[in-house]
Amino acid sequence: MTILRLYLNGVFDQYPQLRLVIARPGTLPSLLPRIDMILDNIPAVDKPQRTFLEVWQHNFYLTTADTLDLSSLRPLLEQIPTDRVLYASLYPLEERGRSLMVALKESEFLTDEEWDNLAWKNAEQLFKLKMPETGPYNVNMRTRAEPGQHAVIV
Repeated sequence: MTILRLYLNGVFDQYPQLRLVIARPGTLPSLLPRIDMILDNIPAVDKPQRTFLEVWQHNFYLTTADTLDLSSLRPLLEQIPTDRVLYASLYPLEERGRSLMVALKESEFLTDEEWDNLAWKNAEQLFKLKMPETGPYNVNMRTRAEPGQHAVIV
């Protein structure tokens, strides 16, 4: 797995502010306990300075693109802080995003603030997006990026 190779080669120690977006996390969040167990067998001198869990919680963002329903979204939200989850859908191939977000809002699994963060605020913060001033009748509603914004999509 590429992220383990990056971790074991000390990339996240060299670049602690590096942020990676895993667009299709699949079952990766459910493998965290197994990854942690395997990394426990590596001698301390060969390990990076921070634990994999620390790196996971501070350097990675995951999207909701692979989630099919609430039962597949809950484990994702339990394995990573909600400020590290970005809304995504597989539109136009399949469109479950709206119904998933409505179901998530109605389930009250997240607070209103956490839901807003997942829906748009996390992406706004990560990619440093700003909403431009709107023209008459909101005709200029468009998100624009500023120079110097960086993100790696895995």
